[in-house]
Amino acid sequence: MKRDTHNILIVDDSRIEQTLLKSVLSKSGFTLFFADTVSEALKLLGSENIGLVLVDFFLAGINDGTALVNKIRKYRVDVKIYAISGSEETANALLASGCDGILPKDPAEIKKFLEENYKGASFS
Repeated sequence: MKRDTHNILIVDDSRIEQTLLKSVLSKSGFTLFFADTVSEALKLLGSENIGLVLVDFFLAGINDGTALVNKIRKYRVDVKIYAISGSEETANALLASGCDGILPKDPAEIKKFLEENYKGASFS
């Protein structure tokens, strides 16, 4: 199945971060899905044609970001996963768990990266 990189799942339990990313990315032509928890994220990955996942390391106060990345990689190797992190230590943990890269916790930088690398792109 061809995954649409315009369909982005953002996994972050901070409503403030979700709102900031939504306000910046929705005007760029991306379709955004949001999940607060690992279980919500996995449900969306099973039901939607998502091609990109942006995941925060800390979900609900624990290090569930790495658990989520491991689960995604086990069942959906076709999905691109980027960690959103402000800490080098947590970024390295997410890279080790299978992320394709690290993005700073700056909505403008995330938008710039996505527009430069995924605008108009789809992959299989």
